[in-house]
Amino acid sequence: MILLLVLTFEGTHRALALQRETVSLEPKYADEPPYRAAQAPGDLPNWLRLGVFNRGPLTATDVKGFLLSIEPNPLPDYLLPSRLGWKGGGAKQNIPKGHERQLDILAFRVVNDELVAQFWISEGPAICRLYDGRSYLLRVQLTAINAKDSTTHEYLLERRGAELCFSPATIK
Repeated sequence: MILLLVLTFEGTHRALALQRETVSLEPKYADEPPYRAAQAPGDLPNWLRLGVFNRGPLTATDVKGFLLSIEPNPLPDYLLPSRLGWKGGGAKQNIPKGHERQLDILAFRVVNDELVAQFWISEGPAICRLYDGRSYLLRVQLTAINAKDSTTHEYLLERRGAELCFSPATIK
C-alpha cells in the first residue's frame, strides 16, 4: 500500500513538472525555399512564408500565427488583426520539439505591371495591390497554449518592380 502511494505521488509530481515546462517559438525566414516559393511566370503565384520553429522541450500545442497590423494598411481596416493560415491548411498546428512548420503570409503575382498580393488570413484570402517603391511594416504574433508568452515580430515588405522583398524589420 505504501509503495503504491509513493509511485502515485512520483507520477503526479512528474506530470506536474511537465505541465510547468513551456515552449519557445522562434520565427525563421530566408529568401529561399521553403520560405519563398517562386513559380514560373504565368504559373501559380509566388509565396512568402514564415517558419515557426519549436525550440522548447516538448510539443508546442495549438500554435497560431496572427497578422496584427500592416503599415500602411492596403487592406480594409476590419480585416486586421486576423489569424494566418498554415502551409497545407489549418488554423493551428502542434509542432514537436525541434521541428518547424510554415505560416502562409501571402501569395503574389504580377498582373499588367501591377503586383497583386493575396494575404492568407482566417476571413479568407484578402487581395490588394502593393505599390512600387513602397515599404510595408507587418506585425506578426505567434502563440501556443503552452508557450511562456506570445511573441510579436516585425517584418518589412518592400516592392521593387515585379519583386517583393521580405525581411525582419530593424528598429533604428
